[in-house]
Amino acid sequence: MKRQTRQMFGMLVGTVLATALVAAQSAPPAEAPQGNQKDVTVTGCLVQGSAPAVFLLEDARANPEDKNEKARKYFLSAAVPDLRANLNKEVKISGQAETKEPPMPAAGQKVSDQDLPKLTVKTISAVADRCTSAQ
Repeated sequence: MKRQTRQMFGMLVGTVLATALVAAQSAPPAEAPQGNQKDVTVTGCLVQGSAPAVFLLEDARANPEDKNEKARKYFLSAAVPDLRANLNKEVKISGQAETKEPPMPAAGQKVSDQDLPKLTVKTISAVADRCTSAQ
């Protein structure tokens, strides 16, 4: 009886391990984007973040004239040279943006720059010499 129990247990463990192996092979790699990024072109105000090398895009909208469109705030990651040249200007940025929503801050607190959705800048152009959008 003990031998049969061990064999049944061994078969059960083998089946579970084989199922896990097949599932792991069919799953996409963890590094692959899972639809959490999309190409966007938005206009907003380029401002300094919490550190000298951190930049944010505030009041970002795909259609800046549409004040009914929900404005977003992005943490910028850039492959383009110096973003500092456009600091405190209204800019148009094209790139890849995360679609995640920032977490709700505790009362009296603000969301950390790094918790904002990231926008990887591909192109940037100044629209105005100062931020004209409502903050």
